[in-house]
Amino acid sequence: AVAGVAVSPPTECTIARIADYWRWEVRVLAPGAGSLRAALTQVRNRGLLLSDARTAVDVDPVAVM
Repeated sequence: AVAGVAVSPPTECTIARIADYWRWEVRVLAPGAGSLRAALTQVRNRGLLLSDARTAVDVDPVAVM
């Protein structure tokens, strides 16, 4: 765990299904880019964040305002 980083439970996206793929959203909030990077590195190192054709990370802080 990285101090100040909060993770929301998974929820369906506003547009939940596109081209036969169901989409879910998990919001990760952090006080700065460094702590967010550290938290995501820990998740990747544990094998909990996949890098494949079905997983995407969308960084769009304007959309959550």
